[in-house]
Amino acid sequence: MPLVLLETASYRLYPEKPEVRCLVRKQKTSLNPNITYVTGDVLDRDSLIMATAGIETVYYFIHMMGNQPKGEQKKFDVLDRIAIENMVDACKINGVKRIIHLTGMRNENENFLIT
Repeated sequence: MPLVLLETASYRLYPEKPEVRCLVRKQKTSLNPNITYVTGDVLDRDSLIMATAGIETVYYFIHMMGNQPKGEQKKFDVLDRIAIENMVDACKINGVKRIIHLTGMRNENENFLIT
C-alpha cells in the first residue's frame, strides 16, 4: 500500500525510500518499483478521489502561480482555493490521515485540518 501521495518530485525527502504514488498531469512511468504515477489534476476532484485511495499521507506542494497579467492574480487565487478544497475533500472521502501542505500563502482565519 502506498504511504504517500507526492504532488511534486519530492521523493528525495525520504532516505528510506517508501512506496509512493505521484500525481502527474501527463502519464509517466518509473523504473523505480517503489514509485508509481497516477494521472490527475487538482482541479478535477474525481481524479483526486481516485489518486488518494489507499493513501495515508498527502504532500501538497501545488500553487496556481505564474506570469499572469496585472490584475489576474485573483483568478489564480480562486483556482488555488478550488484545488486545495478538492484535495481536502478527496482526502476526507478516502480517510487520508495527514495532509502536509507547504505554502507561502496564508489566511489566518482558515484551518484545513482534517477532523
